[in-house]
Amino acid sequence: MAVKPLFIADMAALEAAMRLTGVPTVSDAKTIIDEGVLQARMSFVKALTQTRVNTLKGYAYTDDPSTDEENLRMIANLTESMLVRLHLMRTLPVLFMDSAEKDEQAWNEEGLFRNKSPFDLEHEKNALKADIRDNLALLIGEDEMGQLSDLKITTMEPEVTPPRPGDSVWGRRSSVFGGTD
Repeated sequence: MAVKPLFIADMAALEAAMRLTGVPTVSDAKTIIDEGVLQARMSFVKALTQTRVNTLKGYAYTDDPSTDEENLRMIANLTESMLVRLHLMRTLPVLFMDSAEKDEQAWNEEGLFRNKSPFDLEHEKNALKADIRDNLALLIGEDEMGQLSDLKITTMEPEVTPPRPGDSVWGRRSSVFGGTD
């Protein structure tokens, strides 16, 4: 059974969006990509219901959307790509860590996760989850197009007092008023 994306035109377009066009047709990596597509499909059905998914699939897809329906279809396409990418971020690195030398070479050629630190990967996962959540709210109809769903504010102050010289050797020192700073 060939796995097909829900909103994206075909697997070739999805793999191109993931920068994974060089994955052999018969491989463990291809199986993981197919599983990611199936998980994305189920995520849409769980979040939106099959009726809403069918409605979104009925909207015309265009690379230059000009109506709300076309914009929703574009958001569905992008969200499917994000869901598959999130699945691959969890599973694809494990395949290449556990595999033989030839698979390690394939890992280096694929580029999706090449030269990423664990911090970078975790940051990317959190950003993807936030984008997916916002997009699903639009697709469900909880949020309206053109409105902010969420306001994010950042302060530039440190959350904790930075360590002073010598703290790593002697531990946190007491302040002159008792307690630690």
